[in-house]
Amino acid sequence: MARNDVLINASATDVFNVLTDAGAYSRWVVGTKEVRGHDRAWPRSGSKFHHTIGAGPVRLRDNTKVLDIQQDQRLLLEARVGPLGHAVVDIAVRPAGGNATKVTMHEMPLRGPLARTWNPLFDAVTHARNVIALRRLKRLCEAIGDTELLNAKYAKFAEESASTTTRRTADPTNFYDTDPDVPA
Repeated sequence: MARNDVLINASATDVFNVLTDAGAYSRWVVGTKEVRGHDRAWPRSGSKFHHTIGAGPVRLRDNTKVLDIQQDQRLLLEARVGPLGHAVVDIAVRPAGGNATKVTMHEMPLRGPLARTWNPLFDAVTHARNVIALRRLKRLCEAIGDTELLNAKYAKFAEESASTTTRRTADPTNFYDTDPDVPA
């Protein structure tokens, strides 16, 4: 079973919001080419999102199902990979002090040829793939937090600017009458 951890500078709620955004999976899960849609009930237990996975010209259309969800704490998924089988992906989310969150992901084969032939090499490849996936997840979650911080700073700046700004032009139809560098 491949086990990976990452520390993300975002709240557990923000991280979980990304994890439960079916459309975000193609942005962080290695091998996901596109998310084609999701059940109306997503991300409730039993619901699915539908994806295309692959490498190079090889493409497989399949789905991932929620087996269990504990809001802001755990997401247990069954990922289907076409004729190769099914894998269980257990993602735990834990606050790590301040605004940081530790994400732990366990992935193991459940059914199909991958489960029957699983070996230390497959485990190492899955681990390496998930290192990349969790780095992508980290960047995605932290970028969302940065955007929220920038929006908050901009809102404060705009509010402060609005309270101190006065109209500089005497004639509202002439933008240049107060600019010394532009002839009247």
